[in-house]
Amino acid sequence: MLKRIFVLAIALLMVCAIPQSVFAANSEYVVYSNDFSDPATIADFVQQRGEWAIKDGKLWLVGDSGLSAGSFCHMILNNDSQWINYRVELDVENFQTSTGVLGHVDKSLADGSTNDSHAGYIFYLSNDAKQAAIGRSNPSDHTKYAGNLGAATRPIGTAPGSSVRLSVTFYNGELTYAIYDLASGNEIYTYTDVAADWMSGTVGVRTRISYQEFNSIDTVAFDNLKVTLLGEEADKAKAEATTAVTTEAVTTEAVTTATVTTEAPVTPEVTPSTGDAALYVAAAAVAAGALALIIKRKAAMRG
Repeated sequence: MLKRIFVLAIALLMVCAIPQSVFAANSEYVVYSNDFSDPATIADFVQQRGEWAIKDGKLWLVGDSGLSAGSFCHMILNNDSQWINYRVELDVENFQTSTGVLGHVDKSLADGSTNDSHAGYIFYLSNDAKQAAIGRSNPSDHTKYAGNLGAATRPIGTAPGSSVRLSVTFYNGELTYAIYDLASGNEIYTYTDVAADWMSGTVGVRTRISYQEFNSIDTVAFDNLKVTLLGEEADKAKAEATTAVTTEAVTTEAVTTATVTTEAPVTPEVTPSTGDAALYVAAAAVAAGALALIIKRKAAMRG
């Protein structure tokens, strides 16, 4: 019996010894969400290359702003927060050529001066629409391209006209790029690597105007952009949003939701996992008590 108590006590202590950051990794908070049903929410973004618009419940590239046919266009979410650990998701429908989602974009540097001046990572589909790849702006000169992560580039079974969901996760210095077939939901690509160049920032959208006979203007549609903070950042954002709502309710008797920099529709979603500190403390107390009992009984037997 004493051996069983001892084993249980050790197990409880091992659980309690696990850093809460491990459990916190499961915390999630949707800090921005846009289904593009409201054309006015185009104001949430900074259009740095090309002309973008929301219509028919989707986001579209609608003009080239005088750029050459083979140029790339991008826009970024107008967010000043230096998000580090988060997941960004985006549906891309009927894509024709190179198209993708931007992540860890340094808003203070990003501009529209070149094809690659988005100052961050680009998780994209290739020019021929058949491969997935991860690229990045040059950290020494954000207007230039630093190349692709070599092992990330590979065929995924898509073609011009395919529709996919892109999902990118930044967590604890790593990045994971996953692609899902939009119709079936099946995963068709995943790759994880170290995020070594751009370590925080906002998100965005990028597409090539045209490639060979394929054109993106008024053809490729974007939908369901969502940014979900992870771990401690999620907990902090949730706490700040709760405080903001409470303050507003007291002063104006109005209930508000969290936004990024504008009044964009946001649907907070939280998966709490770090509010269980009391459970860990109780477990530690039980473990300590069990160990004390074992020691006491062993001492009594020796006496």
